[in-house]
Amino acid sequence: MNATKIRFEITNDCQCYTCTTCEYGIIGRPDDGRCYECNTELQSDTYCTGACWTDANYTGELALDDWLKSVDEPKHLRIEGRAMGWQRRSGWTDVAATWEKLRDALALDRADWTLRFEMDEHGILTARRYSHDEPVGASFSIYPVKHIPDTMDLDEAIKLEIVDEYGCHKGCGNYFYDCQCEGEGAR
Repeated sequence: MNATKIRFEITNDCQCYTCTTCEYGIIGRPDDGRCYECNTELQSDTYCTGACWTDANYTGELALDDWLKSVDEPKHLRIEGRAMGWQRRSGWTDVAATWEKLRDALALDRADWTLRFEMDEHGILTARRYSHDEPVGASFSIYPVKHIPDTMDLDEAIKLEIVDEYGCHKGCGNYFYDCQCEGEGAR
């Protein structure tokens, strides 16, 4: 894997900061108020007009597209969450492999939140969500996942007796193309 470390943040409480040393722009203020790149004190941008939401989404979309290419462009992602909400629950879900679906799965409906994403040099994608009920952050690991319809076509599934003659998966009973069971080589 030839990936470089990437960090970005999105929040529904838009704030923009700039590092005057390396001119690195940051949406949202890091906990320590210092630049991710050079550790210099950040300065508040006076021109922040809410466009940072658009900019953050654009950054997220580009970063996720790059990551998806590095992991063979899966159609689905598995999100495993830990320490979610005030009860610090754990769980997982599968979503379509798009920025909008990933962001919406991690965002909260009725609260201020901040999502900090990190892709390390080994290609591991993680996120941390901060909110009123998650002051130390809920953590998320994001993995590519292949469902059965992503790994073969219907004729092959019938031939391998994974689905019945009507196209329904024998494991879950769903129609083949609606099946969310994991296929071979998931992860």
